[in-house]
Amino acid sequence: MFDLIAVALGLNTTWTGDVSAWGKRVLLYRQYAEGNHRANLTANMRSMLRITDADTEYNINYCNTIIQTMIDRLVVAQVDAGDATQWVKDMMFWNSFDVLQMDIHEAAVRDGDAYLMVGYDEGAQYPKLSVELAWDGTVGVVPIYDPSNKNIVAALKVWWDSRKTVDEKGVESIVSARRCNLYLPNMIKRYWYDGGELISEDVWAVGYVPLVHFRHNTRTNTWQGMSEIASVIGLQDSLNSNLISMTMAGELSAFGIRVAIGFPAPTDVSPATWIQIGNADDNGNVEPISKDYLVDVKQLEPAPLTEFINQANYIVGEMATITNTPLARMGSDNRSGESLKQSEVGLLAKVKKAQTRFAESWAWAVELAQKVSLAYGKGNVAPAGEISPLVKWQNSEIRNDAEIIKNALMVRDDITPEAFLRLVAPVFGWDEATIQKEAQAKRDEKVALMAGVNGYGMGGMVSPTP
Repeated sequence: MFDLIAVALGLNTTWTGDVSAWGKRVLLYRQYAEGNHRANLTANMRSMLRITDADTEYNINYCNTIIQTMIDRLVVAQVDAGDATQWVKDMMFWNSFDVLQMDIHEAAVRDGDAYLMVGYDEGAQYPKLSVELAWDGTVGVVPIYDPSNKNIVAALKVWWDSRKTVDEKGVESIVSARRCNLYLPNMIKRYWYDGGELISEDVWAVGYVPLVHFRHNTRTNTWQGMSEIASVIGLQDSLNSNLISMTMAGELSAFGIRVAIGFPAPTDVSPATWIQIGNADDNGNVEPISKDYLVDVKQLEPAPLTEFINQANYIVGEMATITNTPLARMGSDNRSGESLKQSEVGLLAKVKKAQTRFAESWAWAVELAQKVSLAYGKGNVAPAGEISPLVKWQNSEIRNDAEIIKNALMVRDDITPEAFLRLVAPVFGWDEATIQKEAQAKRDEKVALMAGVNGYGMGGMVSPTP
């Protein structure tokens, strides 16, 4: 199917191979985020580690920590769109925006690429936004860009579906098969992917491919993004290997390997693992290995744990440096608050970069949703005209709420009520409307208080006028 589409769209002869290689990388990133790493443990190694479940992985999964640390800082607070702001807010609410943005950001940071499909729900009369994952070699979305790698000219979506088949005897059955949609600016072509059979062609009246690309770590020489963990896969493998070695060293420190030379290893002495040197006869007696060295007992010394701990800390430190992610290491961490804040400088810088790029994608998603609404909407239609969405993010810095309130109280008497409320607003989650409302309430309270003072104050109670 991909080969046929590549020919039909006049794509480069290497395009199919590039997509295949990309899908393998995406699948690898997902596996490492989930903790499914390339440990390659033998059956004997699993036995020594007491891993009885063949599907159980043995690792320290820092890849997922790196991903989660970043997406925790990627939270859209609101989208301002001029006269369309309320429509955008209602449309986002209907699409469960908080969950939507969490899913799309995690997918983009983990895989390097994620997509937002913009369709239309006739029942709700709102554009329908759905997260679509990148191609992993089996299912997913593949965007097709122009030579500049800036504009999507088409897109493919492949997924599993049920299909009715009829055999040569006329017996019907339901089988699973892959479907493929080819999205063009003015047309959607629907295929059975495995057979290449065209199901239908539908006119798409918007004039744009209904797909928004969220690219992480964008590069100028390719349309593909880059996973946040792409550069630390090898280090994760090294860390896992270190963990296995360290675990076994600790095991052998508690349950040492003893060597019985020239006599049968005792079976009733525990805990210990015995190695027997010398040939045993039918009665279990061991032949000495030499006349000068008849009988002896030795214990193999395990490797010291300190070296493994130092190596593990080094590897984690390199992962932290490469990804600009503060990561906890073995041993105590007595760094001051200022030191911890300094360690986040690199993290905040890359979060800011991601916010800038993702903001462009969210803005286009809102504009595309408006175009879909105007083309297909009958109710809840978006306002016409240019809306120029402005995406605002929650503060990505670690916040010390007590310190914020303390500093605000120190200058409270020297600033306006609005300025004071803006200082403490991040702690309580207040928006600008709430700030203005609270400030006005304070003014009204002050006016009422002053009126009371003038009426009942220094001159005594004033008799009401009949």
